[in-house]
Amino acid sequence: MRLTIKQLVHAAHQAARYLPKASAQLMRDLAERLDTTQSALCESLKIRDALAAENLALKDAMKNGVVEKHQQTSHGITIGVKNVIVQREIDTPATDTWVNEQRAMGVEMFVSDFTEPAVMNDGKFYSEDLIKASREFAAQLRGSKV
Repeated sequence: MRLTIKQLVHAAHQAARYLPKASAQLMRDLAERLDTTQSALCESLKIRDALAAENLALKDAMKNGVVEKHQQTSHGITIGVKNVIVQREIDTPATDTWVNEQRAMGVEMFVSDFTEPAVMNDGKFYSEDLIKASREFAAQLRGSKV
């Protein structure tokens, strides 16, 4: 018998009732972790699908773009160069969201480095305003308000 994730999580919670306390807690923790991992996986797959769709649109735009041939001379050698000119703007919201998330994580890494004791002077941060502004900027990159 093959169980779905939801059925397995439910069965684990039910089985935990009949186990010793420590084992029951471990069973519940595993079930919760499995449920959380499944949710994160589903969200990642949605992001992947959106990025794949945008990638396909970009590839189609490259195929349908105008190709111009140019000649360049470098040290007396003629080289054929093809430039592909895409004639339209392509919306890439999933890609933009992903790139902004990476940037926001970079800003947060900067902030976490700034909040280490090594950069403190007499127990005070060098610039609490900089840390606050960095956190606000990371939230802005994600499109949320602080």
